[in-house]
Amino acid sequence: MALRHAGSSVLAAACCPALQLAGSGASYVTSIAAAGPTTMSQPRSSFSEVVIALGTNQGNRVDNLLDGLVCLTNHAIKLLRVSLLYETAPKYLSEQPPFLNAAVLGHTDLSPLQLLYHLKQIEKAAGRDLAGARRFGPRPLDLDIIFYGNQDVQHEVLSVPHVSWQDRAFVKAPLADLLLPDDVARGHISEPGPQASVLGKLLTAVQQWEDEGGEAQVGQPGLCRVLPIHRQIWELGHSTHICGILNVTPD
Repeated sequence: MALRHAGSSVLAAACCPALQLAGSGASYVTSIAAAGPTTMSQPRSSFSEVVIALGTNQGNRVDNLLDGLVCLTNHAIKLLRVSLLYETAPKYLSEQPPFLNAAVLGHTDLSPLQLLYHLKQIEKAAGRDLAGARRFGPRPLDLDIIFYGNQDVQHEVLSVPHVSWQDRAFVKAPLADLLLPDDVARGHISEPGPQASVLGKLLTAVQQWEDEGGEAQVGQPGLCRVLPIHRQIWELGHSTHICGILNVTPD
């Protein structure tokens, strides 16, 4: 637990110096990429917390995720927390490279459909083929809305909570990193409004993760917690990669 809570901030700081954290899946049709956000929803005047899952298994996976994080901040999404990083086996189509997965907690004044539009633009800019790629096949970047506040959204191009999050350990493990002990005592994360906060949804996700074995699942085949070091992927928890002593003196 302590590793998760300390590590998420370390990962964001060490891997992406340009990224500043504030305060410290969607279903889609191919036409979504061509639609403008103003055609998809009504304007909003308040912020909602959002949880977005990230995945990549094409090209330089670390760079893909880091670029994705920066792009999120450039698309009206203020990042609050970033999970640790996980290398995972492909779930639905086995004949492809392993994925790197993570999740972020942020807040935005975009509506759910506006948010979906922006995520698809980021995926497209990363090189993902939104029209002709094989379903569940390799992709340079995948961005899924897992939770949007405490809301349930049903639309022809979007379902929130994501319809498959409960079946995906590669989503639940990063989600568990996003919840801090103080959140429960405080009763919210950043947005106190009951409809704007993801706390209730996140608590449900973490409880399911714990009921299924929690940390005991990490390190099993197909789900490893990893750390990118100079674009190399180091697995955490099984061997010591660095051992050192730091002394600080007034000199």
